[in-house]
Formats: sequence, C-alpha cells, structure tokens
Amino acid sequence: MRWLRGKATSGELEAPLVWACAALAVCFAPHVLHFPAWITAATIAAGVWRYTAERRRWHLPPLWLRALLVFAALAGVLALYAGINGVVPGTALLALMAALKILETHRRRDLHVVLFIALFLSLSSLLREQALWSLPYLAVALFCCLVAWQQVAREGTPLPIRVVSRGAGRIARHAVPLLIAFWVLFPRVPGAFWAVPTQGEGASTGISDRIEPGSIAALIASEAVAFRVEFSGELPPLREMYWRGPVMEAVVGRAWQVSDFPPMNRRDTDVIYTGQSYRYRMTLQPTGQRWLFGLDVPETWNHPGARMSPTQQLMVRQPIDKRLVTELRSYTRFKIGGDLSPRSRDRLTYLPGGSNPKTRQLAKDLRAASRDEQEFIAKVLAMFANDNFVYTLKPPPLGLNSMDEFLFTTRAGFCEHYASAFATLMRAGGIPARLIGGYQGGELNPLGGYWIVRQSDAHAWVEIWTEDDGWVRVDPTAAVSSVRLESGLDAALRSTGQSGLGRWLDFEWLTQAGFTWDALNARWDEWVLGYGPETQQRFMRWLGMDDPRWERLATMLGIVTALILAVIALRLARLYAKPQPDEARRAYERVLRRLRITVAPHESATIAAERIAERYPSLAGDAARFVDHYQAIRYAGVDTIESLRREAGALISAARSEPATTTTHR
Repeated sequence: MRWLRGKATSGELEAPLVWACAALAVCFAPHVLHFPAWITAATIAAGVWRYTAERRRWHLPPLWLRALLVFAALAGVLALYAGINGVVPGTALLALMAALKILETHRRRDLHVVLFIALFLSLSSLLREQALWSLPYLAVALFCCLVAWQQVAREGTPLPIRVVSRGAGRIARHAVPLLIAFWVLFPRVPGAFWAVPTQGEGASTGISDRIEPGSIAALIASEAVAFRVEFSGELPPLREMYWRGPVMEAVVGRAWQVSDFPPMNRRDTDVIYTGQSYRYRMTLQPTGQRWLFGLDVPETWNHPGARMSPTQQLMVRQPIDKRLVTELRSYTRFKIGGDLSPRSRDRLTYLPGGSNPKTRQLAKDLRAASRDEQEFIAKVLAMFANDNFVYTLKPPPLGLNSMDEFLFTTRAGFCEHYASAFATLMRAGGIPARLIGGYQGGELNPLGGYWIVRQSDAHAWVEIWTEDDGWVRVDPTAAVSSVRLESGLDAALRSTGQSGLGRWLDFEWLTQAGFTWDALNARWDEWVLGYGPETQQRFMRWLGMDDPRWERLATMLGIVTALILAVIALRLARLYAKPQPDEARRAYERVLRRLRITVAPHESATIAAERIAERYPSLAGDAARFVDHYQAIRYAGVDTIESLRREAGALISAARSEPATTTTHR
C-alpha cells in the first residue's frame, strides 16, 4: 500500500516553508483581482495544508495524486479561458503550478524552485500593466524573495529579520548598476516588447467599433485615463472639445458599427477648416484599436504611420498596443465638402427593413410638416428638449425595436441613446447620417498643465449630410442636457438630481492628491514607459553617440556590463577575502617562522613564548619580553611598531648563534 502514501515529512522545513509561502503570497497579490476565486483559494489551501503537514509530520501526497491535480488544474484553466495563451490564463496556470509545487516540497532545493516561480509570477504582472505602482511593488516583491532565499538556504535557527534584511539590501544594491545599464542601453524595438495577446480578458480598451444602447453608459464607470493632452497656445472652449474616434456608418440590428468594407465612390473627403486652430501634444494609452483620437477634425499630425480615412477617421496601420505620443493641429469648426454619390447616399440612409416602425413613421410625419431639412432637424432637437426626455446613466433595458421603445415609452437614456435615435430619425427622414464615437470634454490638471480625458468622458454624437454644408456635427445630447458640454458629465447628472459619479475628488485635498498622483503617472509614462526607440536614439545622441544603431548599443551594453561585473567581483573579493595581518602580527609570525615554532590558530602568544623558551632555553627572557611587547601593541595600542621590529630582529639573530634543542611542536 505504499503507493497510497507519499514521502514522510520530518519537520525540518517548517520555518523555511513559512518564509517561502510568504514571498509567494506577495508575488501572487497583484493577480488576485484578475483570477477567479477558486484559483486564489486553491493556492492558499495548498500553502496552509503543506505547512500543517510539515508541522504534524504527515505524509506528502503520492505521485499519482499530484499528477491528477496537475491535469485538473490544466483542465480548469482550459475550461475557464478556452486556452492558456494570454496574460491572465498564463499567470493563472503559473500560480496553480506554484501551489502544486508546494505540495511536493520535501527538500530545501524544492523551496528554491518555489521562489523562482514566485519571481516569475511577480514579473508577469508587467504583462498586464506597467503603472507607476509597479516599480515599488516589484522592489518589495524582490526584497521578500531575497529575504526568504536566505532563510531557506540556512540550516538551523532562522536569522533575525534585521540580519536578513541587511543581506537582501546588499544583494539588491549590486543589481542596481546593471539595472540602469540595461535600461539605458538595451536596444529598443518598435512595438510592444512582449507580444502577448490580451483579448477576451475583460480589459477596458475604451471606445469600440460598435455602439448600441447601454454600451457607453457601461464604460462611464471607469476612471481610467484614455489620453492626456497638452495644448501649446490658446485653449478651445470645453464645449468644443470633441475628441473624434471611430466613425460608424453601418446599422446592424440595434447597433451602429464601423463599416466592414471601404467606402466606394466617396467624394466627401474635402475638409475646409475655419476659425481658430489648436496645437496640442497627445499621449494616448494602449487601446488595442487602430484609430487615434483627435480634436475634431485634425489637419496635421506627426505620427509617421497615421493616415486620414475618407470618413475623417485618423488611423494607424497596427493596433495601438503601447503608449503613443503624437503632435497634432486641429480645428473645432470645419466643413466637410464635396458630393455624395447616389450609392453612398443610399448606404448612408439605410435602415434595417421592418425595424422601429414607429420611429420611421415619426420621421416621415415631422419631415412632411417641415419646409426644409433645417426645420426638420430643429423639430427633432426640440422634441428631445421639450418632451420630458431624461438624461441618465441607468436607463431601462431596451428590446429589438430599441428606438421605438426609447422614443415612445422609456424616454430615458444616455448619449448613445440620443445619438442613435437622432441618427435613425435623420435616415428615416432621408438625410444621410452617421454616428461618431469618442470623448467629450476633459479635466485640467493644474499641476501638470495638461488635460486628462478619462474613459468616463466617453461620448457619442452624430454627423448629418446637408447639401449646403456637407457633413455637420450635431450633438442631440446637448438638447437634453447642455450642462454635459459646458461642465462635464458629473455636473450634468447632479443637475438632474442624480448622485453623479460619486467621485472621491469632491474633497479639495483629495482633488489635489489626485492631480499629484496623475502628474506623477504622466511623468512615469513619459520618462519610463515612453523610453522607446526614438527616445533612446535621441538620448544616445545627446550622450555623444552619432549613430545609435542596435549593434552599437548591444556592443556598448556588453562592455558596460563586463565592467560592472568586474567591479562587483573585485568588491566581493575584497569583502570576503581572508583578512591580512597587521604590522605587529607580521613581526610576530616572522619570528615564529624563522625560529621554526609551530602555534595553532587557537593558541595564544604566551604559548609561543613558552615554546621558544623550550627550544632555545637561553632566549626565554628575550622571548617573554617580545611577546609582552607584541601583545601591548596589538591589543593595548601602546608603544610603536619600530621597537617591536628591532626586538624581533634581535631575537632572530640571537637564535642563529644559539643551538636549538631537539624539541619540536606540531
């Protein structure tokens, strides 16, 4: 029946297990919110059971049971994430393997493996985000692992925390020069350093290419930063800060989405800019999407891979998977001229057959009662302003004919409800219309002098086509809540008696703390996360390297690394080398060597004097005086070394003319 029982525990690992599991817990902490509860519970249960087993001398799980648990963990991750490729599935599997490794630790070497896994687990948090808090967290995680490593490697009573903390600090200090060298000189490559997919992991990437009732309202709860904008020169009014994103011309069911096919026969791409231009520098966070956001509408930009689509949508070739900085010039007043071909007009007035019949009939009635397009548009906006429509983040759910229910029953919605309804009425009335997704407004950080645009500033508005003016921006939300454009979302909700977003920034001191934290994050983004290929090349040229190609950077990195390692090796050699004797000790050892007297390391100088007297009886007095003099200099700090050297020379000279006895000491 031995196959039912694993190896027995001896209690030797009781203390090291505590240190290893504590380090693993610190490295596991950033992943707790991203894992299901059963993975966290399984990891904790494995550590608690293993410590209890060591304390009570239980047998470890047998091989067959451990193998079964491995397959169960793998099956659980596959069932939960439909694969193991990705940040969250990969780290979840790594955490479970660390827990299972704890169950088979029967030697100190196994705990070293657990600590290696813990380090990888802490570093894997960088695959998900590289926020400002990542640096202090990684420092704490590394420190905990180094402390645990010293305790695991030590047999016997654990060292005091003060001692192992100093040891961990010394080890970490040696790594700092290497860290700086690799950060500055390691060749940067375009794109994300690690290409690990994150799709399907619940990450909020902001505005998507599809908008339907409720989609933006769900995004409003996020206080995450979408981008930061630093203007140079005059600022636009807050109500004109429309940050243009995806342009949605296709209607599929209840949703508006970006067209799957390129526009054909489009001649509406001529933009006539009027009024004031604004120059600004935008720092966009990773979105996983291909569109940039620009103050409506960008005229120029300096990103080499960006282009303007026929729908005035600023695009890049590859999805934005890292922080992106670009400088733009935009106009908030413009006219998109040209003509619409019959085919484009048909597509831009299309609505799914049979959908929202009441809305279609309402549009026909309003259009028939209007003299022209402008009066029809004004009547629709007046309906939103005067017919008891409510601006709210928590509208009732809508069914298949969502616009019919919204306009004739619920009359409560958010910006995407009003934009979708207005665009549907325009198309039903024969006016080409499209939905624009993006952001509106922002918040000025006075400490950094830049604007913060958060996910909670997400917004949707409409562009309609008129014969006289081409594409014209119309924001139907303004007809319901003009405060939204003038003062922001929070003020708009409070003006209707709602509780707003419940931001902690309602307190002045917290407001200042929030601005300070965001300013630090902005500098972190710029100086650390923004240290890419272009920044590295500029910095290298500033240091004097004319041609900072990756080959030269790699060569310089190798040289600097070798020099740093040489300095560290010399320092460690001096630190741990056998101490050299002082001058008094050298004189003492010289006498013993010349007189062929052997003294063990643990024996005192008095013993040496006795052995000199035994070998050279006539020199007993001289030997005693020499030893007393030596001890006075060595331990009492009296007299000078010159007198001791003279006595040593005299004693050696006297021994040459004095016959030695046959007595030896070994």
